[in-house]
Amino acid sequence: MKNFGVPSAWFSLAIVSCLLVLSGCLSPITLTRAVIAYDEAITESQSKQLLVNIARAQHHQPIHFTGVSNVAATFDFRFTAGATPALTGDASRTILPVIGGSVAENPTISIAP
Repeated sequence: MKNFGVPSAWFSLAIVSCLLVLSGCLSPITLTRAVIAYDEAITESQSKQLLVNIARAQHHQPIHFTGVSNVAATFDFRFTAGATPALTGDASRTILPVIGGSVAENPTISIAP
């Protein structure tokens, strides 16, 4: 009797291994995008401050610059894998894989007036 609904242990191990390998590939890509995004945001902020200070100087008001001294970001990659019985059909024989994941970024930005 063949059981087509139950994945083998090797198949499950292959899926988990692929997920672990892919999580290592996500980190450099995410880091590169984050560095570029933070750099663009800081550059835009500095440009706007310069324009505001030019207007302040024209009206004989004191100029003021605020700079970003440090950006520290942590990344959290989570992958989950499991199996659950099917909700339809012969539930005692059919097992469905359950795969999930999430990515979170937690930046800490230091601003120096």
